[in-house]
Amino acid sequence: MKDLRLALHEIVPRVLASPSLAILTDFDGTLTPIVDHPDHARLSARGRRALRALTGGPWTVVGVVSGRRLRDLVRRVGLKGIWYVGTHGFEIRSPLGETERCYTPEEEGFMAGVAEEIEEATSSVKGVYCEPKGPSVAVHFRKVPLRQRPEVDRALLRILVRHHPRVILARGLQVVEARLRLPVSKGTAVRRMCRDLPEAAAVLYFGDDETDRDAFREVVGRGWRVAVGGLSGPADYTLPGPDAVIEVLEALSRLTSNVPGPGGDRNPPKIR
Repeated sequence: MKDLRLALHEIVPRVLASPSLAILTDFDGTLTPIVDHPDHARLSARGRRALRALTGGPWTVVGVVSGRRLRDLVRRVGLKGIWYVGTHGFEIRSPLGETERCYTPEEEGFMAGVAEEIEEATSSVKGVYCEPKGPSVAVHFRKVPLRQRPEVDRALLRILVRHHPRVILARGLQVVEARLRLPVSKGTAVRRMCRDLPEAAAVLYFGDDETDRDAFREVVGRGWRVAVGGLSGPADYTLPGPDAVIEVLEALSRLTSNVPGPGGDRNPPKIR
């Protein structure tokens, strides 16, 4: 795969021929570096400026898609007028501030009980951090010694067997999530956002872990999948990390700044 920074010229003709451009991106590991604890993640001022510049265009749509809870994601990004997707698609907030949730209070209460079971089952393992997130529970093991990680897996599998009809496990970067067994994912969230786009709109999705694969599948035929960091498997382009993602976002903001919208006079500057 090519580094998108070196191949931006390949996508420019399609971008400029589209009635609009949707720029969708994961948060942790894509817009921000992976850190030792999820509370320590911070979007840089440069990254926020790049997103804000894209949000201000009449022709671009911006969305941040994350496994974080919606309220946490909104607080960390801090921009109005964009899409926010939390808990892997279970929570969606539109650019107008309208919120959709794909789970019930009863289901959230059930998953709170699952979180308590996981906390109890992994309490003897140093470094485990259990994060209840409404319809899911994230079990972070970045700080767990390698020799003890199988113990965490065994504990989670025991709980999964007990709740198999209602819960599934999904793996990310140094994290395992127990989620409600519902047809909801980052992919369904991308599909939902695309419903509000013109049929021929171009979509660019940046993601760095396996949960972004669901979103990638929705982008096929509509735009480009950008694998960030060490994410392997099918994608159209790659980038080494968050700094490179932000560099591309800045280039796209320069490109689209002179594009007033469908039917406008499109004479964009060259991408540096």
